[in-house]
Amino acid sequence: MWWVLYKAFYGTRRASRPLSDFAFSVLRKDGAERIAVCDSSYYRAATDTATLQHGDHFFCRTPKGNEKMLDELLAANFLIKIGPKVGPGFETEGFHLKCRLGWSAAGFTWEGDPSRVEKIAKALDAKATERDISPGSKNVGKTARDACEELPPDRVAIFRSESARCLYVSEDRPEIQYAVRDLLEGMQTPLIKHELRLKRLATFLVSYPRLE
Repeated sequence: MWWVLYKAFYGTRRASRPLSDFAFSVLRKDGAERIAVCDSSYYRAATDTATLQHGDHFFCRTPKGNEKMLDELLAANFLIKIGPKVGPGFETEGFHLKCRLGWSAAGFTWEGDPSRVEKIAKALDAKATERDISPGSKNVGKTARDACEELPPDRVAIFRSESARCLYVSEDRPEIQYAVRDLLEGMQTPLIKHELRLKRLATFLVSYPRLE
């Protein structure tokens, strides 16, 4: 379950503190306690409800039957949009900002905006593979004789734009973040090996479009 504030709170790092403090006061009055290891996470033992406040979003894990109470609590204290409810006894999928949260007997899945991966695949002509493949490897390009040569000028722009797009995808895909960091090291002077690593990452994303 999740909720989104109609009015976001932007500014310096300290600017979000009043919002977090107010959220804490609201949830504490309802019987929740702040989780010590995560400042914006709360737990209400009476209903076995865990809540996370992240920026202008609230996310919650709670047994079925408590959802109406949470809707009413947040709506009474915030200008808020009620998001989809996904999980056992709820819907099997929900969408927010083009991202998909799904649930099945195997567990939850999260998929970022699929159009980004589609654009990466089209730009690099990436195809899915049935073999086991990781997002990246330092060994990619090691056997290529021209691995350390600079990319031709006509391929530099594509490398940079698609690497940047991969950076956006990595916000929803933590398992590719190391591979993306490796690509970003080559943004200033892209080499052949960086392009090969980008193509490997693109193949991985097409083969595994969802985080499961």
